[in-house]
Amino acid sequence: MIEVIIGGNDLIAAISNGVFEIDIASSIETTDVLSESPAAIIAQFLIDEGIMTVPENDDLWPLYISMLPSLKGDCGAIYDTQGTKDGKQMRGKYVGHPGVMIKIRSEEYITGWDKINDIGKALDVLTAQEVTIDDASFVIKNVSRIGDIGKLGIEPETRKNLFSLNCICCIEEIT
Repeated sequence: MIEVIIGGNDLIAAISNGVFEIDIASSIETTDVLSESPAAIIAQFLIDEGIMTVPENDDLWPLYISMLPSLKGDCGAIYDTQGTKDGKQMRGKYVGHPGVMIKIRSEEYITGWDKINDIGKALDVLTAQEVTIDDASFVIKNVSRIGDIGKLGIEPETRKNLFSLNCICCIEEIT
């Protein structure tokens, strides 16, 4: 029996007796890391489109990132969630799609249902939309729903209706 020890995890060098080698560490690129969270980028798109508003302005339908305050009226929150890791390209770059969850809270059932539907429709038709946050620019190439709109029931503390929408995104930073 021949025991093969692969130095540096280089299977190609081991199989070819060192004729061919590949430097694994320098050949694998990681997925690009965005300078803003996917939730913040999608939130900015929804605010730019007038579907939701900035919380600081005290307008109708404020959209919060990663929290839903208990004292507000009709509002929404967007959270970063687990996305998908779809594999890697031939040159080693991993391809993935980050996940986001949008949650809507509304006093009236039909008002909340209409708002989450409006958000879903806007995301369904979104293609190659540029979004700017501070000095960074992004292109939201696509947002795909993972499933149907979720009716989460009545929130015990506020007695308001909760709805959710889960998606995965394809976002590229351009500056």
